[in-house]
Amino acid sequence: MSRNPFRKSIIALLGIEALPDEEKVRLVHAMVDLIERRVMNRLAKALSAEDARRLDDLATGGDPEVLAVFFRDRCPNLEEILKEEIDTVKREALAIAREIDAA
Repeated sequence: MSRNPFRKSIIALLGIEALPDEEKVRLVHAMVDLIERRVMNRLAKALSAEDARRLDDLATGGDPEVLAVFFRDRCPNLEEILKEEIDTVKREALAIAREIDAA
């Protein structure tokens, strides 16, 4: 497995260490995709109309590095937003896991 601390902590939090590695990787990828969409949505809402048009152009190109630079330049609290969304997804996943365990 990777040395990614998010992956380790969420797997431990959910108590899914026994799942096959392929399933753990699939789950973590899905959660990362969800976090990315949430962060992008929050950031897009804070943009000016001009920056929103620029974002549309950049998103069409699909270069994640260009998008990262764009957001870093326009959102000084990007790291805080990312942390908040990671924490939110962790809490939501844990709540779902607890509901499943209780059923």
